[in-house]
Amino acid sequence: MTNTDIEHEIAERFAEVNKNVGLGVHDFTAGKEVTFDDPNTPIVIVSCDGSGPLKGHVFKTKGIAELRNILLNDKPQDGPAIRALQKLQEDMGEVTLGDMRPDLVAQPGDVDEARLLKARMEKLASVFAFGGLGVPERTLEEIDSVLFPSQLTAYTGNKLVLGPGTTLVIDGLEPIVLNFSYVEMAASARIAVYSKASLFFGQVTITDQTSGKDAKDGPQILIAGEPYSAPEAQTGAVGATPEQPKDAEAGKSFFDKEIGKYICTRKPEHGREGLPGAQGGQGAEGGPGRNLQAANVDIIATVGQPLHLMVKGGSGQDGGDGGQGGTGGPGGFPGFTPTGCASSPQGISGPGGRGGAGGNGGDGSQIVDPVRVVKRDTAHIETEVLAGQGGAGGSGGAGGLSPDGNGDGGSGPAGAPGKLGATPSVIPARSLT
Repeated sequence: MTNTDIEHEIAERFAEVNKNVGLGVHDFTAGKEVTFDDPNTPIVIVSCDGSGPLKGHVFKTKGIAELRNILLNDKPQDGPAIRALQKLQEDMGEVTLGDMRPDLVAQPGDVDEARLLKARMEKLASVFAFGGLGVPERTLEEIDSVLFPSQLTAYTGNKLVLGPGTTLVIDGLEPIVLNFSYVEMAASARIAVYSKASLFFGQVTITDQTSGKDAKDGPQILIAGEPYSAPEAQTGAVGATPEQPKDAEAGKSFFDKEIGKYICTRKPEHGREGLPGAQGGQGAEGGPGRNLQAANVDIIATVGQPLHLMVKGGSGQDGGDGGQGGTGGPGGFPGFTPTGCASSPQGISGPGGRGGAGGNGGDGSQIVDPVRVVKRDTAHIETEVLAGQGGAGGSGGAGGLSPDGNGDGGSGPAGAPGKLGATPSVIPARSLT
């Protein structure tokens, strides 16, 4: 294709996507050209409410067929992509066809069953919306009745510029569409997609020569399960310090009149040793990896080095560290010292408590939604697919303190790491138009 052909296709596709969401060819919701290049604001968040640093257009969708048309721009795709989506659908098993009743989801008699059925329905809706075929008509009707009407948010503009170190985060509960004719980004810039989204970019230009999946800057587009804001789960509580033991037995003495002084008949007992500190609390278990959301990446052309696209399942959160063992309790007071008896020492402090066990790491996400990547000869995209990692087990808590150096119960055991998640399903589709 010549540059003129590419420019024509970019303009034509921009107008089509805008039309699908009720916008005109010259409607730029985010502005004709928008730039994010402020080192003091390296993270820019775009959500589904249409507000924020990018201005968007909220569009109501009446059914799954309309949503599919918007997300894919309704272009035919090649056989391998269709077969891959069909396989993904078959792997889910029978999803509705009798057990998927809208009345059960809307007014469930069994909340857990209803939640499971609705989750399966949402999964099938994602497969269909992002290109799946062969979904029974009755199932589509049920999807429409349970999940719709709904909404999506479109952000459109002629040019989007992302400076070095800038991350544009796409995050929300409803689908988001980005429709830009031209995108210019530094290799160290990133578009991180954590929600259902379609990225319609005409031409993407990387402004330096360190891009590609082997570059140290990492992916320019990341589609992944959203990471936890706190990388570790909560640390276990510090063990309690026990109360002081009761006073030891008093000594005894009497006054001997013959010699004129007190005679000690029983020395006061030494103070009792303090009680051990309580064991530290176990660290909280790390949360499971958040689900990768279905997405569509449709880039007409790239300029310069290949664009690095990473698709990664959600990683489990690290388990919380075990709490430190409690401080050993204070030693007991010695028995009362009567006249004529030597005093006895106070008991030593108890040993510190054992450290708490570390929490287990969360498992990587097991939910695999399709990510559709349109392949074109004019767009050089290197795609890397990774399963979400299991979170690391938390460290065992340290033994507690003993003020008099009476040792401790030792450190707690470390938590177990989480399991590796499922490998995401990337569907390469070559447009036939």
